[in-house]
Amino acid sequence: MCALNVTRETLHLKCKEAITTLILNGEFSPGERLVEARLGEMLGLSRTTVRSALQQLVQEGLVLQESFRGVIVRPITAESAHETATLREALEVLAVRRAALKITDQEIGELRGRFNDLLESTATRDAAVIFRNDVALHKLIVRIAKHGLLSTHYAMIESQVLFYMAHVGAGFMEREALSRQHKSMVEAICDHDPEEAERALHLHFEEGTGFLIHLLEKMNLRSRKAASQDGEDEIVWPWAKRTDAD
Repeated sequence: MCALNVTRETLHLKCKEAITTLILNGEFSPGERLVEARLGEMLGLSRTTVRSALQQLVQEGLVLQESFRGVIVRPITAESAHETATLREALEVLAVRRAALKITDQEIGELRGRFNDLLESTATRDAAVIFRNDVALHKLIVRIAKHGLLSTHYAMIESQVLFYMAHVGAGFMEREALSRQHKSMVEAICDHDPEEAERALHLHFEEGTGFLIHLLEKMNLRSRKAASQDGEDEIVWPWAKRTDAD
């Protein structure tokens, strides 16, 4: 019975990761309904397994449970992006301060190496690679902080962070911006300076979140204008999938 439970939990986890990947890769657009039967066919899994995975994603905030519609991909709005960013910033304040106090010599090398990986990934021009390296750097800082509850809560918003980056984060891909936003924070942690690490983190989020909200507001305005001209109420997002008939 124990082995069966482990297998079932592993299957649910793999299903959740697969659905997350589909969403992050744009297979499903923000606001789109996720149908259990369709996902089950795509992934070769039962509806029960898919349902369990979707409920986990509801808890993590990547998808929403709505009355009469079922489960949908989280819509992208300036308000929801701001909520995710401010929660992430609050968690990372604790992370950078503890990391600055607890980082070891070996972890200093690891952190600087991860920062260099992020900068080098800009040469690929592959947004998915860049964004995952960005999140990996921040996850490493959380790990260095050595705070179990912090790690648990940070993991719950990781998919949301990648979600916003994947859809509207093109402005974060430039090497200069990535270096500016991360270098001071990384060096302060390596220098065991929690005050400077926190200051650098706030500057990082001030620039990054400000850009994100500004971009979302512009995209929302353009989408509303397009819908108004077409005589439709529905907002059509720029990244929404098109069919040959459109």
